[in-house]
Amino acid sequence: MSRRFIGKTAAIVSSVSARRSMAETGDVVTGQNSLIGLKAGFQRRIGHDFR
Repeated sequence: MSRRFIGKTAAIVSSVSARRSMAETGDVVTGQNSLIGLKAGFQRRIGHDFR
């Protein structure tokens, strides 16, 4: 349980830092697209975990 939580937190932190670096480069649209894909992948993985 705690291991999964740590992994989730690390993924959130890395996505936030990636979003920040993309905003700095001005690649905001690509960043939003990858963020949406990341969120969909997260939901898929959580669904598999609880099934």
